[in-house]
Amino acid sequence: MTDDPRSEQAIRERVEKYYKDRGEFAVHFAFFAVINLVLWGIALVGVISWLVPFMLTLTWGTGVLANATEVYAVSNRWQTAILDATEAEMRQRYGPDWDVIANEVEYLSAYEMVKKRFENRKDLGMHTMFYVLMNVLLLVIVLAATNGQSLEALLIPLLLAVFWGLGLGAHYFSMALESGKWAQARERAIQDAIAREQARAVPKRKHDRLELAEDGELIDFIVEDDWQDDKSKREAK
Repeated sequence: MTDDPRSEQAIRERVEKYYKDRGEFAVHFAFFAVINLVLWGIALVGVISWLVPFMLTLTWGTGVLANATEVYAVSNRWQTAILDATEAEMRQRYGPDWDVIANEVEYLSAYEMVKKRFENRKDLGMHTMFYVLMNVLLLVIVLAATNGQSLEALLIPLLLAVFWGLGLGAHYFSMALESGKWAQARERAIQDAIAREQARAVPKRKHDRLELAEDGELIDFIVEDDWQDDKSKREAK
C-alpha cells in the first residue's frame, strides 16, 4: 500500500482487502452458527450437557467477535474516522490552513500517530472482551462443576478476575499515555526539539569586503564567513 492513505491506489487496496476479509468472515460466521445450532439442539434433547455448547459458543464466539473487529478495522467507516481525526490533529498543530502550511511528511506523521491511537483503542476493546467472556466462562464452569455448593472453588475465578483485571488496568493506563493530552505534549516537545536543532544549522553568512586594487580602484568581494567551520574545528580539538 502506498504511503499516502488518501491516494487512489491506497483506497483501492484498502477496499479490496475489506471485501476479501468480509467474505472470509461470512464463511467463518456461517460455520460458527451452523455448528453451534446443531450442538444446542442436541443439548436440548438431553443427549449432551448444556455446558458443552455453552463453552463452545463462548470461546468460539470470542474468536468470531475478534474477527469481526479486525474486518471493521479495514472498513471505509473506520478509515474515514482516522482521516477525520488526522485533519483535526493537523488543525490543532498548524491552524485552519494546515493543508497549505504543512507538507506531506508532517501529514503522514500525524496520520500514523492517530492510526496508532485507533489501533490501541481496538486492542483495548478486544482485551476487555476477552477478559469478560473468559471470566464468565470460568465462573460458569466452576459453578456447574460444584453445583454452587463450594465457595472455596470460587476463589479460582475470583483470583483470575483480580489479577487479570490489574493487567487490563495497566493496558488502559498505557493506552492513555499514548493518546490524549500526554501524546500531544510529547509531540509538541518533539516538534520543539526539531525546530531548535534546525535553527542551529544556520547556513554560512556572507558579507562584502572592499579591497584596493593596484590601480587604486576599490573592488567589492563577497566573503563567506567560516565561523561555524572554525567552531567545529575548535570543538573537535
